[in-house]
Amino acid sequence: MNATAIKKVNELLDQKFFIAQIAQQLDLPAADVAKIEKKRRKKLILKNKKEALARKNKRQKLIEKIIKLYQTGLTKQNISIKTQQTLSTIDYALKDTGLVEARAESEKKQRDKRTNNIASLYQSGLTIQQIAQKTDYSESIIRYALQDKQLIEKQIRKQPKEITQRIKKIHALHKKGIPKKQIAIELNCARGYVSHTLRGDTQYQDKKVALRDSRIKKIIQYKSKNMDENTIAEKLKISLSTVRKYYAMSLAFP
Repeated sequence: MNATAIKKVNELLDQKFFIAQIAQQLDLPAADVAKIEKKRRKKLILKNKKEALARKNKRQKLIEKIIKLYQTGLTKQNISIKTQQTLSTIDYALKDTGLVEARAESEKKQRDKRTNNIASLYQSGLTIQQIAQKTDYSESIIRYALQDKQLIEKQIRKQPKEITQRIKKIHALHKKGIPKKQIAIELNCARGYVSHTLRGDTQYQDKKVALRDSRIKKIIQYKSKNMDENTIAEKLKISLSTVRKYYAMSLAFP
């Protein structure tokens, strides 16, 4: 078979033609076409194996590079930036090496040593500022260490004045009967924030439950009159999905 015929056979094989179709179209023996297809398949298998081996070698080199970088003291985040790989890839490369556990144990020992050192300096009569000057630790690290040793009480952050004022306004407006959506518009905040603020208000919760129960009763009444769900939703000014949800609740808990 000449080179032109082999080329045409390969072209038709690329187009997913069957051996019998190619043999009929090119007027060639089916056995000859089958031989070309077999050789082509062997080449493809060999090519795939080479590509798979190349990928495996590339992956192994990347893993070795990640391990070396981690051993130099770089963090996972820094390695991710340097190698342009995801954190999950870094985790996979370090998974069975034991390096992460060893570093965590080493860091814990260093942290415990630092905490004990800070505690002993504080108990000797030094203030937080004096310890910071003497050890070059930041005041926040010193406070954290002393809190960990229960030598000082944990400081509770106070909410900024504007936030506390906004929370008070939300409760005040809600007591007046103003809807959550209107409160959010008036105070220029998200409706979800208003709902979250009112979540701890027991009066609001009781009112919410009472409203839901009254709507469920009305839905049952309307359903007994064979009223369709779209009309019920319009009458109660709620969504169709809420009508269906409340009706399902009434069936589950009669």
